[in-house]
Amino acid sequence: MAGDRQRTRIAVIAFDRVIAFHLSVPSLVFGDALYEQSPFEVIVCAGEPAPLTTTAGFGLTDLAPLGVLATADAVVVPGWRHALDPPPARLLAALRDAHARGA
Repeated sequence: MAGDRQRTRIAVIAFDRVIAFHLSVPSLVFGDALYEQSPFEVIVCAGEPAPLTTTAGFGLTDLAPLGVLATADAVVVPGWRHALDPPPARLLAALRDAHARGA
């Protein structure tokens, strides 16, 4: 939608074994549920290759590609699944690029 770029674009990173609650909060806070017309565009993107499932066991589908970080105004990263499990290099590079341009 052409008018969407007037809204603040929020990218939310989904990854395998993400806690479903952590993934849902940004949509509740920034999404249309609290506003007649939200000033935010919330996009959930895949931080690693599919298939992705939550810790509750349900699958995540129809996610945007990680490339949406290149146009995001802000990025939300839910709590990572485990401190000893390093994030994929591609995800880290995309986050660094987004940070470098001010997201």
